[in-house]
Amino acid sequence: MKQRMTVAFGVACALILGLCDGAAADDPEFHIGVVASLSGGFAIAAKDSIDGLRAWAKNRGLPGRKIVFDTLDDETNPVSAANAFRRLASDPKTILITLLIPSNSALAVKQFASEYKVPIISGGGADTLGVPADSWLFKVSPANRDYMVALSQYMKKKGYTKLASLNSTDAFGRYDISNLRQLAPKYGYTIVVQESFAVEDTNFTAQLARIRAANPDLIYSSASGRASILFYKQFKQMGVTTPLVVTGAAISKPFFDAIGGADKANDVMTSVQLGVFGTKVGGDTARLYGEL
Repeated sequence: MKQRMTVAFGVACALILGLCDGAAADDPEFHIGVVASLSGGFAIAAKDSIDGLRAWAKNRGLPGRKIVFDTLDDETNPVSAANAFRRLASDPKTILITLLIPSNSALAVKQFASEYKVPIISGGGADTLGVPADSWLFKVSPANRDYMVALSQYMKKKGYTKLASLNSTDAFGRYDISNLRQLAPKYGYTIVVQESFAVEDTNFTAQLARIRAANPDLIYSSASGRASILFYKQFKQMGVTTPLVVTGAAISKPFFDAIGGADKANDVMTSVQLGVFGTKVGGDTARLYGEL
């Protein structure tokens, strides 16, 4: 996973700097189209990314250029995401587009990527966002399989043999459970219960009751955005004490704010990219982080 993260991170840095060099030198504005989930179930996760993007523009940005973010809402909906992308990609001012949307929406955009020939930096973990590759879409998040391998390795290291999985019914959740089923025999564990939920669901009581009854060694949840907050609150209210691993997209400042502070999540685990540790990692990751 380290190599994949380093390569993706380097591609993103090189792409932005290269586009800056290639854009019209006499144009003081550098327009970045942003398709983001400003509303709907993924809005909480997207807000964290938007805040990070704005912080980068304010503190670093592009020398000699004014960055303009042209932002459209995908409403956490694939059809809206595709329409927003096409609108931005059709604007001649748009030099680059970034997708701060869930995998379902990003996959809807991918089918149009090569048609408009505008570089796209995409979040989203769905395996098929990167495979097969599209020459105009740069996937910078690790794939579902990367995360599920890390989870499986942790299961084996701890000697856990029983996993409970809660998966969203969208593309991201489907790839999570598909990978877990493939990896379980190799790493010596069994999925004792597999529950699902829709992205807009607000009640997880029934799923949690069945998970608790299965007596797993570890629980994995693919919930992100609003669903991750509601699931965690109900997880705590029901007094479930089984170790919990959540998807990386679940962890954000809005998540901590909603549950009463970061200290309330001391028992939560997640897999993260090496880049989040910045220059402390060393090697190529630290060098690329410094360049960004």
